[in-house]
Amino acid sequence: MNPSRAASITAAVVWGIVALVLWSSTGDAPAGHGDRIEQFVAVAGLLGTPLAIAGAVLAYGFARAARGRDLPERILALGAAGLRAPRDAWGAAMRAELANIDDPRERRRFAIGCTATAFRIGTGRGPWLIALGVGVVFAIGTFAASRATLAGGRGGIIGLAITWPPLVLFSVALLTALATRSFRTGLVSGTLAMLAGLVGMLAVAMVEAAHWYDVAGVFLMDGDHPKGGLDRLDAALNPASVVFAIVYLLVWTPWPVLGAAVGSWNRRRGEDAAPATRAT
Repeated sequence: MNPSRAASITAAVVWGIVALVLWSSTGDAPAGHGDRIEQFVAVAGLLGTPLAIAGAVLAYGFARAARGRDLPERILALGAAGLRAPRDAWGAAMRAELANIDDPRERRRFAIGCTATAFRIGTGRGPWLIALGVGVVFAIGTFAASRATLAGGRGGIIGLAITWPPLVLFSVALLTALATRSFRTGLVSGTLAMLAGLVGMLAVAMVEAAHWYDVAGVFLMDGDHPKGGLDRLDAALNPASVVFAIVYLLVWTPWPVLGAAVGSWNRRRGEDAAPATRAT
């Protein structure tokens, strides 16, 4: 499929799904019809637009990279895309080796194995160390936000949990893509940082939720009093609920993609302008 067409279709589908889910979830809202529309437009724009743009970026890159005469060749081309020297030579050698395999089952097995290997050798230790650092930052930030909010209005920390992490993840992916001159490395670093940050945040949030129960008897995330009985275990498990985890990931996921895209786009623009500058 044409990369631009793939990007457009993906953006439209992603935005449509987000809009449909949000509209359905506000169907029983007590607000009036006009207020419901305003809330829908605001939330759908803030959530759906970054997801749609990130989806378009990935679809465009996948469509450009995944070229080949059959599925195994496309899988391998996608898995080896963006490898930096000297590992890009390894990717070329694996594609040449795949061309000599005729059995369809062996071709699929070889392509999948090479793709897994490409991820391992193409990642290195740098992104893992970055992810570890981000996990620590998220843990410290969650603890600080919890104690500051508990001492203040006790309105919960969910607002902070969905506002400052995207900025951190965008910056990590952007700086890594600039430093390594690689969209792939920036994306991998940002994604690993997001997962490590989620673990760090939830680990501290669960401990802090129990502390909030001891001090105030309310939930950590939104500061609400429970409708039924609440014990210490219920309070501790609340931040790690499936609903909250989905919200975090939906809000955070676009930003490593966008950061890597901006970093690699800025690098490509500089490379394109360099010959013209030298010529003048």
